[in-house]
This record gives sequence, C-alpha cells and structure tokens, in this order.
Amino acid sequence: MLLDYATNPRCITYAYVVCSGRAATKTTCTRSGVPVQFAEHLAEDSYATITISESDYQAPTAEFDTAFDQKLASHTDHYARGRAFLHDYLSLLTDTHHMYTPPPCQPVTPNSSALGI
Repeated sequence: MLLDYATNPRCITYAYVVCSGRAATKTTCTRSGVPVQFAEHLAEDSYATITISESDYQAPTAEFDTAFDQKLASHTDHYARGRAFLHDYLSLLTDTHHMYTPPPCQPVTPNSSALGI
C-alpha cells in the first residue's frame, strides 16, 4: 500500500492509500484508493482481533532467553580466554623488552671527567 495525495476540483488536498501494484500498473488490482482515515480504522480493527495468549507468548520467550543466555555465556568464556592470552603475551613482550634493555647511562657529575681521565 502506498500513501498518495489527491486534490479535488475545489482545490482541497486529501490523503489516500492505494495498492502499490495498481500505482505502478504492475498488477491487475482494481481496488480504488481508500481515504487514510478509513484505512487506519480498518488497521485498528484488524489489530484488535489479533491476540496472543500469555502462554503462547511465554513459551517462545523462555526459549529465546535460554538460547541467548547460553550464547552469551559461550562468548563471555571465549572473550575471557582471549583476554588472558593477550595479557600473557603482553607480559612476555614486556619481560623480553626489559631483559634486552641496556642499563641506563651514569650521569656526568661536575667532579668526574667526561673522558674518564
């Protein structure tokens, strides 16, 4: 359905809903445009008749919650292992860096000779 606007001979513009296939001339739909207020009323009536019982709602919700919790737990475990690996690798790199870092230079004091003489 598409929302369209039309202007009547008295120059009053009004909104109406029309079949998208008819608007594009791709179907053989013969339904004429329906005023928006009437289409909204029909939609409200349709939604009023669509009901889901509490038990019909609770069963899929519980299944979804369980599946989501399981998936989250597996991802949390995976990320924890990855975080531990990165922490260990960073510790190894830091230890290696400190092992090969030369000792700091001794500062030159006014009483010592820069040439060691």
